[in-house]
Amino acid sequence: MRWSLVAVRICMIMITLTAVLIILLSTVPLATGGLEFDFPDEEDDVWEMDGSRVIGTVPIGIRNGGFFDIEDFSFRLNLSDTDGYGLVDVQTDPVDLVAGKWTEVVVEMSFDLNDLPPEKQFEIMFNGTQASLAIGVSSYFGLRTIRTSIDIHSDEQTIEIPPMINEVSVDPSRLRVEQTGEGYWLTLPYSFSASEMVSGKELYLDVSISNATKYFGEDSELIILDQYIEGQLTFALSEEDFKNLSAYPDTLYVDVAITFLGITMERELTYEWTPFISNFQVQSVWAYYTGYDGQIDLSYYFDASDTIWYHNVVVHITITDEIGTIASGDDYFTIFSNNQRSAWLFVPNDVMSRVYGNEADWEMTFEIVGEGFTITKTVTYHWNGGA
Repeated sequence: MRWSLVAVRICMIMITLTAVLIILLSTVPLATGGLEFDFPDEEDDVWEMDGSRVIGTVPIGIRNGGFFDIEDFSFRLNLSDTDGYGLVDVQTDPVDLVAGKWTEVVVEMSFDLNDLPPEKQFEIMFNGTQASLAIGVSSYFGLRTIRTSIDIHSDEQTIEIPPMINEVSVDPSRLRVEQTGEGYWLTLPYSFSASEMVSGKELYLDVSISNATKYFGEDSELIILDQYIEGQLTFALSEEDFKNLSAYPDTLYVDVAITFLGITMERELTYEWTPFISNFQVQSVWAYYTGYDGQIDLSYYFDASDTIWYHNVVVHITITDEIGTIASGDDYFTIFSNNQRSAWLFVPNDVMSRVYGNEADWEMTFEIVGEGFTITKTVTYHWNGGA
């Protein structure tokens, strides 16, 4: 009878040890890091929009490194932005993790932009964010003898929420002054990229331009979003404005507003406008008889802004005095940054007689004509009579 009691006690101890061993073998993966998570690369994350809701679908791989299956495994995923602001707190449906194998769990997370403060709405729309993950796991262990929860925190694991609107380019340095048959225009190209999640949605772009004394105007467009958008805004100019911008420097103020889903991004830009042609000067003038008639050799110089570099132009040159036209002619060339030019103008014999040996103040007109622009420079030149 005594041996029977001993045997019973030994059996109870063995059963207890076996249960403890099973629990340890099934929970050790969590305690020692044997439960592995494989998070996707950023390009594998899929984000989309439904109204104002941002929805992300993220596949996460989980490996049970223990000796026993883990049943009814679920985890809670908390997503916070770079400032620690909580965006998502989601609990997954339970799954079974087979010992020694990988299991993929597809997690759908979402948040509503309307539930965020304005500064967070702006950040996600136009800058995106790197969101950090905190994970809490919960499951049965040890042949379903216990259920426990463990929090796993990783400062290194992040999920990127891409900007909805990015690479916005409304660059005042690309402003152009143009002359067409319909009038005078100030044009401003624009471009930007949009995430696939907002493709097909509407965006409103509004730009106004002014200087210290005048409001040039406003142009706006309603844009249907695609992955890459480019276009051009136009602002009607008066002839006086056109001439001033073509000939003189100015400080321009460009106000940009981009509105999407009721959120507006505003930029106030300042640009130092450079006229097309600057530092224009007549350097030398020579008049002489050729044997049959007269000729004027004219040297002139100007700097050109990069707006019109490499444009082919013709310069119509006319010289007049108080009596009338002295000479005229055309100069054809391609514009570069620095332009040193010489022109030879025909002078009739009857005009040459009043030119040679007589001092006078001449008015020289240079009409520079290129594709989309015409610039006129007028210079008063004192002719010394050829002495």
